[in-house]
Amino acid sequence: RDIERMITSHKIADRKAGRNFDEKDYITPEYIMGLIKTTRVCAWCNSPEVSLSKFSIDRLDSEPAHIKSNVQVLCSSKCNSQKRKAVTL
Repeated sequence: RDIERMITSHKIADRKAGRNFDEKDYITPEYIMGLIKTTRVCAWCNSPEVSLSKFSIDRLDSEPAHIKSNVQVLCSSKCNSQKRKAVTL
């Protein structure tokens, strides 16, 4: 996966949604790679499959942007989608 492309996509979506952020607080490739290396299991399904080749960036709170204090990594976009559906029910 191209982490930079993923982050750029999140940044565009955050701006489009009106989620303001300070550039210095926004996630970086290095920050996400560090999270991946230290995440032992997926926060949603407890799978040990979080890796550089299989992960999704999830906002802890859906209101703020993808800033460092508001993200975690999940094992896949499937878990991210399932979490989003469960939270909105």
